[in-house]
Amino acid sequence: MSKFSPYPPLPELQVGDVLLYSPAWYSPVGLIIAVKTWTALSHAESYAGEGKSYGARLQGVNVYPTRIDKHLRFIRRPIMPPGTLFDADGAYWAIHKLLGRPYDVTAFSKFFAPWNNSRSASRICSVLCTYHLRGGGCQPFNYQLEECDISPAQLWQTPMLETIWQRGKESSKGTR
Repeated sequence: MSKFSPYPPLPELQVGDVLLYSPAWYSPVGLIIAVKTWTALSHAESYAGEGKSYGARLQGVNVYPTRIDKHLRFIRRPIMPPGTLFDADGAYWAIHKLLGRPYDVTAFSKFFAPWNNSRSASRICSVLCTYHLRGGGCQPFNYQLEECDISPAQLWQTPMLETIWQRGKESSKGTR
């Protein structure tokens, strides 16, 4: 970001941080996700460390360079139980079998079909983030809520993640 940016500087990212993105105006799918979830969010990724993120993108589920662009809206950090740290190894092992696999287009389309009650989604962005968080020791949602029921908006709304950066806020630390 330039020194004239109206946005606060980015914090140092930690493994497990969740990055939430708004849709691009030219992305009909992203815009539909935002409308369906009643938020300005359409995509989520988990920070893996060393400038990389775990993402479920149309190119597949993999480790990608972290996207820091105008669509990044929030960075949220797991709130861990007292005396514990985010388990980066456990988080990796929770998702490692998904890495290198194709994006789950079928499961993604089920997100738009309210009459479909299939519970097979695994390779879409918010599901990947939820697996990663749970593997790291953060339980962002009721443990009975299946990962396939999670949208990017819920990663923004859960009180088990703390917003450490928000586009357009003077001071980001501690905003919720």
